Amino acid sequence: MKSDISVSNQLPSEGVRSRTIESFAAHRPLQKSGRLPIALVAALALGACAGGTPRVVEVSSQKRLETVEVADQDFFLHDRASQIHLQSEILPPDQRRQEFFVRWTGVGITLVKFEYRQANIPNKISEQTYTPQNRTWNVFEIRGEAFSKGGSVSAWRVSLWHDSQLLAAKKSMLW
Repeated sequence: MKSDISVSNQLPSEGVRSRTIESFAAHRPLQKSGRLPIALVAALALGACAGGTPRVVEVSSQKRLETVEVADQDFFLHDRASQIHLQSEILPPDQRRQEFFVRWTGVGITLVKFEYRQANIPNKISEQTYTPQNRTWNVFEIRGEAFSKGGSVSAWRVSLWHDSQLLAAKKSMLW
């Protein structure tokens, strides 16, 4: 190992630079001791396992009462550049609905169950099911007479099943 003090024809800044490089090189084998690659492999393995674990990722709802939703009316109905002027209309009772978009992840899911309570009939639990094929999402709808008599959904639960075994579930705060 070369000593920086015995170097005679170097500027002081060069001596500091060579000392920094030598000290960096001396610590470099510690980084390659195997700890970093093992930690990286462990993190990747845990991430890969998490992808196979069933879980409900998202549940969102939207009521459909008009032909153009209130949030979209400025964009679609009040466009000053367009010469076409439309009016939003209330949907007929059989087309009014509340939709729940459900997205999940994981393998081995044979049934997705959506259970819900409605505001006008809180003691009744209704249920809709979906058998997954090639997608990991579904839209569950409460429409028509069930929606007009029962009212809005006040609480819900989504569960993922493999045959009769519960794999994962997500529920609303009021469930």
